[in-house]
Amino acid sequence: MDNKKEITLKKEVLKDLKEIMPRLEVSTAKILKAQKNFVILITLNNPKLFPKEIVVKKISSKNFKIEYENLISNYQNGILVPKILAYRKPYIIMERIEGLNLCDILNEDLENMMGNGSYLTKKEIFEKLADWLKYYHETNIVAETGDQILVRNKGDLRLKNFIFHEKEIYGIDFENVHEGIPENDIAEIIISIITTSPGDIFQNESLEFKLNLIYDFLLRYLSVNTKFFISYNKIIKAMHNYLRIVAKRRHIDYVEEDLNKKTKILLKKIKSVF
Repeated sequence: MDNKKEITLKKEVLKDLKEIMPRLEVSTAKILKAQKNFVILITLNNPKLFPKEIVVKKISSKNFKIEYENLISNYQNGILVPKILAYRKPYIIMERIEGLNLCDILNEDLENMMGNGSYLTKKEIFEKLADWLKYYHETNIVAETGDQILVRNKGDLRLKNFIFHEKEIYGIDFENVHEGIPENDIAEIIISIITTSPGDIFQNESLEFKLNLIYDFLLRYLSVNTKFFISYNKIIKAMHNYLRIVAKRRHIDYVEEDLNKKTKILLKKIKSVF
């Protein structure tokens, strides 16, 4: 149930929304869980003028321009992201992408779905994620020197920020875009796959299942990418940084030696792709 502060904020957002898009006829408004921003899912009574459901995102001033410009640019370049319907700082109003986020897809009945059929389904989805990321990187190259390129790293590549809808992958949340190497994004997705379960990162019955998914995700990315070189060493370096971040967030105390020991099986799987 929404608390009083959220209810007050929701009323303010709906009032502002009427000014931005006066022809909207709101049926229901539901607050969505979000770590940084205030986000509302709205169902409309006049879906002939607008999508049946829209998402209203109230973004901090610092990140508004980044989110807006990247959503617009990616949509225009054919990258699958939500379409912006309207905006006025600090609000971005966009279509809602139905479907499941990849974190839920990976975790769903994972302990009971180690069979081949379940794996093949998830393998196909994570290969599509590799296709999405490859195209995103190719479209967002900002500098190139020899084999080394710089791209607009999406940032915040946790699996919950990808939606599987009608056999396609959509990326959401672009307020953390920054310039960097493509290996950063690849490494963050790998760590997101391996850390979907709570607690100790490597004490999990589904570890082998996830390692195989990582192998197929990475193999697919390297297979479809023909424009630039991807470095194994740079992926590993970035992975260790993201692992430390996750461990700190989960209050898991890893000394360097312990972390290296635990990641050995993961590094071996990744090395086999190159």
